[in-house]
Amino acid sequence: MTFDREKKMKSDRQFKKPTAQRQPGALQAVNGRQLAYLILKDVFEKEEYVSLCLDRHFRQSTIPLIEKRLCTKIVYSVFDNLIQLDHILSHFLEDPDRLLLSVRNVLRIGLCQIRFLEKIPDNAAVDESVKLIKWAEGMKYAGLVNAVLRKTITSGNSVVWPNAETAPSEYISVIDSVPPELAEILINDYGFETAHKMCSFRGDHAVTIRPNMMCFTSPEKFEAFLRTKVWTFERSDILNVWFIRGLSNVGKDMGYQDGQYSIEGVSSILAADALEVKGGMSVLDCCSAPGGKTAYIAEKMNGSGRIIAWDIHSHRVDLIRAMVKRLSLDNVRPCQHDALSLKEDYIDNFDRVLIDAPCTGTGVMDNKPDIKMHFDLDHMNELVGIQKKLLDTCCRYVKPGGILVYATCSLLKSEGEKQIVSFLHDHPEFDLEKIPAYDALPVFEGDSSKGYRILTGAHSGLDGFFFARLRRNIK
Repeated sequence: MTFDREKKMKSDRQFKKPTAQRQPGALQAVNGRQLAYLILKDVFEKEEYVSLCLDRHFRQSTIPLIEKRLCTKIVYSVFDNLIQLDHILSHFLEDPDRLLLSVRNVLRIGLCQIRFLEKIPDNAAVDESVKLIKWAEGMKYAGLVNAVLRKTITSGNSVVWPNAETAPSEYISVIDSVPPELAEILINDYGFETAHKMCSFRGDHAVTIRPNMMCFTSPEKFEAFLRTKVWTFERSDILNVWFIRGLSNVGKDMGYQDGQYSIEGVSSILAADALEVKGGMSVLDCCSAPGGKTAYIAEKMNGSGRIIAWDIHSHRVDLIRAMVKRLSLDNVRPCQHDALSLKEDYIDNFDRVLIDAPCTGTGVMDNKPDIKMHFDLDHMNELVGIQKKLLDTCCRYVKPGGILVYATCSLLKSEGEKQIVSFLHDHPEFDLEKIPAYDALPVFEGDSSKGYRILTGAHSGLDGFFFARLRRNIK
């Protein structure tokens, strides 16, 4: 899970805001491109998260569904490929840093259609971008937008790209649109080829759902339920999980409201499965919100035992409570608590402890482009320190013979394997355990001697992830 303490988002040099922008009146979007423009404007000027900004504008907009879908494609394509788009545009602009943000965003919207949305003809992308800048800023910049975008089509071969051999981190940064600091870390961790493969991966973004195990006792019964929907679906070859296409606005679906299924990724479920919970156990989920793993654990325990679900923020504890109510999970107790603060009456008290630690989220950056936009070395180092303290603190809650699972949706070894090596050095009372059922699965990289590593794009439908199972010695 990503770092959820309230922290002002930082922007790196690729995303600094140009100055001196005209303040237009309240613009009302009547199509997908105009709505995409307003969303880009808010993300850059107000430092909003992309998904939240998109949801807010969709709730307020009355444009047709087909236009909202176009808007979504444009917005995510722009932010997913932002560094590459800006690199190309810099070759056709005299002084891109002084360009109005509004003009730059229109150029980004136009160029992303030319390069990444194959169903949109190049001429249409240019013409619509000219209309867009007229709507946003009047006639003044229409000629510039038209000229620059047409040059990217006719003179695109003149763009100079970084050399992969002499400047590998810069190459991955520009080609795959990740910050150069992140590219360098991934190259150091995995080598150039694997780093490039992960950073260039673009999934099909199907929705991953799993049945409520207390409602459906067999895959066949759940598939019978799925056939009542208009969705298309495909079952995962690893777990009792389905990939869904055609599902929109899940919150309004009656099956979801009734608690018949939950949205959760395969990697996340594998990490929760590593706990090997049994009915009647006591379980502590230290960083629970929004509660997906908590729900899965509770269902596996068939409503028995007790699960304490912590989060530091009250509004996120409310998310856990809403999930508990929707799924009718009577064995879950949501609580507001900072997991970095030792709760002495819980020492030696739990059969299972899960630390789904705050992290950089680099394993899910394909789905959440904000992660790439706001990656910061200081923030990363702060998170690594928090992860270590979480391990040092929360391991004390594990009973002798009990199991601790540490997990992150990060690709960085400093947040995964290196944390486990350090923890085992400092805590000889714990041993790293292999999971026999997992060693035969094709989704994991390496030999699991430091934990289980899933690389982005290594297997269909899986996010990048790391987790390790640690058992406390009885003696």
